[in-house]
Amino acid sequence: MYARQPRGYLLRKIREGLDEAKEQYPTWDQQQVIDRWERALNTKFLFEIASCKFGIEHRVISNLCTIGIEREAGTSRIPNPQLLRQRKEAEEDYKQLIQRLNNSMRLCLRT
Repeated sequence: MYARQPRGYLLRKIREGLDEAKEQYPTWDQQQVIDRWERALNTKFLFEIASCKFGIEHRVISNLCTIGIEREAGTSRIPNPQLLRQRKEAEEDYKQLIQRLNNSMRLCLRT
């Protein structure tokens, strides 16, 4: 909730998303604007709930931050090829999980 490192990570991700949206979608039609706005509000409400309660929402956001911070650090060493393959599979599962969360709850979380 108040940890400095996850807050910085979330701010960077939000800025990246806004910059990417500016470059990728310079002109939107009305339906795209409504859809993006709804997804942004749903994501905002998820963050608000996660900041107030130590429920599943908090755990989801906390785990997203932890994985993202570890990914940015890039310090993990995996010498064994089998472990490397398992890590790649876990990354694919993680991306699919975020995509399913976004689709089912109409969110705009980023990996």
